[in-house]
Amino acid sequence: MGLPGSAGGGYEVEQHSPSVRSLEFAAEQGEPRAFYQLGLLYQGGKGVPKDSSTALYWFELAAKRGVAAAQFDLGTIYGKARKAEDHVVAVSLLQRAALQGFAKAQYSLGLIYEQGITLPRNAEEAATWYRRAAEQGDAKAQYRLGTLYYKGLGLPRNDAAAVTWFQRAAEQDIPEAQYNVGLMYARGEGVPTDNLRAYLWFALSASQGYDEAVKGLDITASFLDPDQIAEAERRSRDWRPRQDRFRPIGLRP
Repeated sequence: MGLPGSAGGGYEVEQHSPSVRSLEFAAEQGEPRAFYQLGLLYQGGKGVPKDSSTALYWFELAAKRGVAAAQFDLGTIYGKARKAEDHVVAVSLLQRAALQGFAKAQYSLGLIYEQGITLPRNAEEAATWYRRAAEQGDAKAQYRLGTLYYKGLGLPRNDAAAVTWFQRAAEQDIPEAQYNVGLMYARGEGVPTDNLRAYLWFALSASQGYDEAVKGLDITASFLDPDQIAEAERRSRDWRPRQDRFRPIGLRP
């Protein structure tokens, strides 16, 4: 196999770092993960000249050999193209990656079904793929799944489930999810009314520039005394996001 970007592709192998040369050697042996790693290096220009066409070449090889991350990256590239046929290829690649359990691809597929991009709009399919990604800790998927539960789209409306998923996304610092958690505590939807917690989540969301959360802060403050506001602000200063951990597929909040 000729290596684009190496001696056979216009660049001298000696110019590359030892780590690049070792990947090239592994690629010569047909190692799919090496194909993908070389694609990443050429995409970012790390240790090699930046070259999108060479990156695409390596991603294509890796995707054909079943590397889910390559299928996802390649699907993302095709999804940004203008031609409709490229979008069909993008969906196919994302589906292949999603079926292998790649969370980012599962989230993307959920978004495609929810918004009707290339494929017909299907809220039930969107919920299925969001859930698979959400249960692996994908924060964006958790937020979207919470939204489907809250609106009753593709799933029966369930405020308790909605706030569960919003909170998991909020704990990973998604400002829209933080706002929604604050709103649900303020309204008592799916959780008992708690204006101090509502203020805390509004404050966290507002600190990231989410305008609606600023309005929520002002309204919620009117239900709290100065000591409670001070306590909520202290908690918001001490708060740190956390990475969600994998939870079994059997989880069904």
